Amino acid sequence: MNVLLATYWPLPYTGGLWTFITEFRRGLKKKGINVDILSCSPDHSMYYLHDSPFSIRKTDILPLLVEKLNDGGLLLNDPSVSHAELNQYVFEISAAYFGLCQYDLIHAQDPIAARALARVKPAAVPLMTSLHGSLSSEIFYKIKSLYPAFSEQEIYKYPLYRYYRMVEIEGCSQSQIVHTSSAWLYQKTLSNLTGIHSNVFHIPYGFNDKNFAGRTFSFKKIPAKPADKKILFFSGRLVYLKGVHILLQALKHLKKFRSDWECWIAGDGEQREELEALAATLGISSNIRFLGSITNMSHYLKQSDIFIFPSLQDNQPFSIIEAQFSGLPVIVSDAAGLPEMVVPEENGLIFRSGDHEDLCYLILRLLEDSYLLNKCKKNAVKHAQLQWDSKKMINQLTLLYSRLIAEKELK
Repeated sequence: MNVLLATYWPLPYTGGLWTFITEFRRGLKKKGINVDILSCSPDHSMYYLHDSPFSIRKTDILPLLVEKLNDGGLLLNDPSVSHAELNQYVFEISAAYFGLCQYDLIHAQDPIAARALARVKPAAVPLMTSLHGSLSSEIFYKIKSLYPAFSEQEIYKYPLYRYYRMVEIEGCSQSQIVHTSSAWLYQKTLSNLTGIHSNVFHIPYGFNDKNFAGRTFSFKKIPAKPADKKILFFSGRLVYLKGVHILLQALKHLKKFRSDWECWIAGDGEQREELEALAATLGISSNIRFLGSITNMSHYLKQSDIFIFPSLQDNQPFSIIEAQFSGLPVIVSDAAGLPEMVVPEENGLIFRSGDHEDLCYLILRLLEDSYLLNKCKKNAVKHAQLQWDSKKMINQLTLLYSRLIAEKELK
């Protein structure tokens, strides 16, 4: 069987999507399935087939597209929507150029790729899509970060939100099967597709902790853990959606009660400078280390004591799974799919999304209750081994492949 894993987004890239694709591709190859990966390049300059000579630079196509669409009066009025649509056309043309007839099945990794591929793939080739998050929800918080005064209704009417909401629904509706990893996203997707189709399947992520622990790490110097301090750890993109500003506000309050802690923040993003400035304004810079992007995650997690994930909306982050396999208690918000990942009082705690005082209280509780802290540490790995079974995920997803191939052969 020849399978194409395709995404509109750049890869390789530090984050959950690359973790999933790497793990899944490894499992498929063990089953004798040939796998190609189509994605944008990390520098956003081209679309390419990984481990092959095939690539198309965006600059080779965009001018021709703009000229053609301008002549036909087809370019949309909103610049951000036009930019998004043009880039989707480039992805679409690239996929068609590389050739899709060679594949028995195409497995899109986002609704943008699914929408594009559905328009250019051979009719006989099945299309399946894995959703790794809610595209429209992410755009909602992106707009919220740009225009804090906007009401929910104003955001829902905003052209960019309406565009991505349309793309999300079209991409899913044009896929024969849609896969989600969290129950939250499963229910949300079923609701979006009411009256269209109900071939939505909930299969949680799997994770191979042996591959994680054995990853080659960079030569970037790992900060030494102070002997007399607990390490609070966060990893993720530094964007509004991830709620790091809420974590910093919570730490300001925490410092009033005790100062025997440091918070290490791993990751990069458009809000990094703003968050560093906020830490300074709050008077907690001496307790915070912004580490930037790191590749040797397991080595940082081994030095940490508590993992905190304050996101305003998230599906099933691999960073939490990695923390649990590293034996860390996890504090998450009650937003979206996050509460599904934690059993309160057993392997972590859950705070009210956006409530920095509640988050502060839970951090303080773990720091002061050594019995609860150690209990959550011991249970973290047990929970992870039961919940995030890599072989189970791969087997269940390949069963969906078999179903699509069987349906194809019956036609």
